[in-house]
Amino acid sequence: MMRGGITPEQSPHIASIAPAPIAERLRRELERHGITADVNDGYGLAVVSVWHSLIVWTDGAVIWWRVGWSRRRNRPVYAWHPASEPQQAANRVALRYANLRARDHTSAAASGPSRIAQRPGPTLLGGALP
Repeated sequence: MMRGGITPEQSPHIASIAPAPIAERLRRELERHGITADVNDGYGLAVVSVWHSLIVWTDGAVIWWRVGWSRRRNRPVYAWHPASEPQQAANRVALRYANLRARDHTSAAASGPSRIAQRPGPTLLGGALP
């Protein structure tokens, strides 16, 4: 799989190891930023679920996450970082997380309260539970 124009086989600086320990180290590094994440692995990949629109993948050689959409190419755009540097990758993922949280907060504030939040709760007869 090609990311960033090179493959692990093409670069002596990218060494591939088992993806699950890399993902777990990334999760711990994200905790230092106050970010809670979950790790799942299988089929030669590990996934770190950070935010509803921020999923980080690793194959043991590189760590990558989606950063946008290319209208010209009609496909996602990804950022990547060598898996040998999970602390630096966590710094970059934390910046992306902060940007997404700020964007979600801004769009939610601009749209006003949701219809669900405006609905009254259930009415109880007599005002108390039986």
